[in-house]
Amino acid sequence: MSNKKANNWAKFGIPAIVAVRLTLPFFLWKNPLVVWGLIVVVVDWFDGDIFRKAFNYQKNNVYQLFDKVLDFYGYCFALVFSMPSPIFSALLFFFLLRAVGLIIFLIKKERKIFAFFPNIFGNLFIVYILTLTFPSLTFLLEGNYFYAALLVLTVVTLVREYFLHIKEIQPHELLTGKRWV
Repeated sequence: MSNKKANNWAKFGIPAIVAVRLTLPFFLWKNPLVVWGLIVVVVDWFDGDIFRKAFNYQKNNVYQLFDKVLDFYGYCFALVFSMPSPIFSALLFFFLLRAVGLIIFLIKKERKIFAFFPNIFGNLFIVYILTLTFPSLTFLLEGNYFYAALLVLTVVTLVREYFLHIKEIQPHELLTGKRWV
């Protein structure tokens, strides 16, 4: 990619992503499934591509700082949104767990920290908003079903964090076998 194209991504792409990620959480109360489950997840997934293009596919550690701080910003909105939830105490616990991991990451600048402070909060929040959208799923927030769902989410999240932050492999790289950086 030419430097001019990379400069355009840096000049327009990164500010656009920041604006979208700062604005979207305000719309969580309008339609949580669309805002969080689709748009925030999709934007979060592709902002790394924009950073890679902006920096001409060179390894860039600034992205992790940018991404994790904006993620946490969104999590703050999600936590407030989930206050009436029957699983709020679990969500609060996992929010605080990730917050501790973020603080350690900001001090040490080591991605591996997130493998020990996994983002179970984000995944559990998705389950919560699914139950709001599809009331027939509310059983997932009750009793043994909740603990089973939490166990599955924890295992899936730990595996994802291992690949993302220890091996530094993106999900699409596992599928295609191709690394971008």
